[in-house]
Amino acid sequence: MSEAPFALRPRRLWNGIRTWFPSLLRVPMYREAYALVLSGGISSVLGLAFWTAAARSYDPDVVGLNSAVISAMMFLAGVSQLNLANAAVRFLPAAGLAAMRFAITIYLLSLASAVVATTAFLAGVGIWTPSLSFLRDTPGFAAAFTVSAMAWAAFNLQHSLLIGLRRAIWVPVENGAYSAGKLALVLILANAWPYWGIFASWTIALALTVLPTVTLILGRMIPRHVVLTGPRVVPPNWSNVSRYVAGDYLGGLCWLASTTLVPLIVLEQSGAAANAYFSLSWVIVLPLYTVGASMGSSLVVSAVFDAGELKTLAYRMLRQTALLVVPLAIALFIAAPYILRVFGESYSSHGTWTLRLLALATIPGMLTTMCVNVARVQRRMSMVTLVFAAQSALVLGLSWISVKPYGLIGAGLAWLVGQSVVAAVVAVYVILKLRSGRLTGASDAQNAPPPRSRVL
Repeated sequence: MSEAPFALRPRRLWNGIRTWFPSLLRVPMYREAYALVLSGGISSVLGLAFWTAAARSYDPDVVGLNSAVISAMMFLAGVSQLNLANAAVRFLPAAGLAAMRFAITIYLLSLASAVVATTAFLAGVGIWTPSLSFLRDTPGFAAAFTVSAMAWAAFNLQHSLLIGLRRAIWVPVENGAYSAGKLALVLILANAWPYWGIFASWTIALALTVLPTVTLILGRMIPRHVVLTGPRVVPPNWSNVSRYVAGDYLGGLCWLASTTLVPLIVLEQSGAAANAYFSLSWVIVLPLYTVGASMGSSLVVSAVFDAGELKTLAYRMLRQTALLVVPLAIALFIAAPYILRVFGESYSSHGTWTLRLLALATIPGMLTTMCVNVARVQRRMSMVTLVFAAQSALVLGLSWISVKPYGLIGAGLAWLVGQSVVAAVVAVYVILKLRSGRLTGASDAQNAPPPRSRVL
């Protein structure tokens, strides 16, 4: 008789989840956030399948060199965005009648900047990344590299436009189409381009995904957004946007450097094969950072209209983030050797502890991510810059010092120490702010937002 309550507990738990989660999704802030988390999950699963196919179809040296080229391309695309993606999340919800002009302007700025950034990189590639000098020496590679950077800049910018338009549900659709296309292409091109099929599949899939999405955004979503919100909000002041972007840009560059330059450090100090082992570990753990970024982006959009509730909204989003990130980080720590074995035995033997350290680093990373997004709502861009700069200096500096003597474990330790130190300082700062009662945001709404935009 005493066993019956225990037998009923799983059923009661499941029934509770079935009731609780749909009610959670009726809140737009949570619905948008979980749509972005779903997008990250789709990208993670299909990305894991992509790199599994790549690892089993190409030699480790080829995987390492292609991943380094992709990292360089992603860094340049991020630089060329001028952090306009975050500006889209912050200002597009309240852009009103200026939404179309705002979106087209940031598209054109990002694409033009991508051309300038890649041209400058290729001109001096022999100085800062000698292993990639072939990109400059072969015109076809140079052109493909430039187009890929432009496409990646547009691809990421479109995610932010969809978030700002409160259409984040389309982000997993775009990500899913891109990831599936990339996976199919890496298998198809393994025989045709045995040395560059990985990078080619990445670039071709991007081009095929970006064009339909930009047509949907400019042709349908923005006109509908203008009809729903135009009379209710104050269009963004371009001087305010410029100050916001300028303050956020340096912080964004620091985060981008942390995520994309460590593979280049590993490549230069330990070789292409070692970079393959590190890069695939990073691919596995990156979705956990995406969870925090997704929750934070939804917080920013919602707090534009509910600035007075910033403290409550931030606490709720941090709690939702922890419910996902902490269990996943622990699971990755435990299952690391078995997950990496999917790529091949060499990946498991060389990358297990790197993956474990990178997974642990995502737990303190939750707090820094949420702090940064709260600062964006408040337009405290100096705080954004300071947090990301400290994190980048620690991660890159420790990686440069420790990779050569300690191998890939040094890169994992660099991430864990960097995130933990910054999170500790951020925690003290947040506690002091809460005690002073000064955790409030700045609203851009002229009147109450339409009912579909309310978060509470």
